[in-house]
Amino acid sequence: MGKTKYFSAPMVLMLILILVLAMSDDILSYNVKNDGDTAYRNDVIGVYLQKLPPQSRIVEDQYLSDAFGFTVVGSEGRMLLRVAWRYRDMATQIERRVKEFVQAFPEFNLFPQPIRIGLHQGMMMTSVPGIDPSTYIYLVAYGRLYEIIYPEEKTEGRDMLTSLSFAPTARSPEELGLLKLVMI
Repeated sequence: MGKTKYFSAPMVLMLILILVLAMSDDILSYNVKNDGDTAYRNDVIGVYLQKLPPQSRIVEDQYLSDAFGFTVVGSEGRMLLRVAWRYRDMATQIERRVKEFVQAFPEFNLFPQPIRIGLHQGMMMTSVPGIDPSTYIYLVAYGRLYEIIYPEEKTEGRDMLTSLSFAPTARSPEELGLLKLVMI
């Protein structure tokens, strides 16, 4: 008799997400424009930005927490784009992460929508409350789960999605020797 193979619940949810995303014509898609130049490269999280807005700067995380990444800051000191690798989460946990995020704001009726950046697919929530209403994206690339945030009132963050690309990582966040941020 042949053995029956079972899939775990997270694996089934991930397969369903991939199937829905692959079949959906309603996926918001950002085609990455690669002109060969790189304005910013982070080999630890495997992220590249082809261009940056004028007078913006990059602020890299100096502490380790559940996510590790960088923030593009405008000339007035406000966030334009935040990209972080949720390195303690597995890529298969995207559904759980999105569900927890939506449940944290039940009064705002957040509706996750599929999104594609380059070849990588994820889920997006818009009009998330905060200092500035923002868009949150959870995206899977190269077996990693990323969190991307940009304020909706300014277009620079959304515009940078077309210059955002992902690659395999060359180093781990732990190799940087940063202090671990402990929440009490």
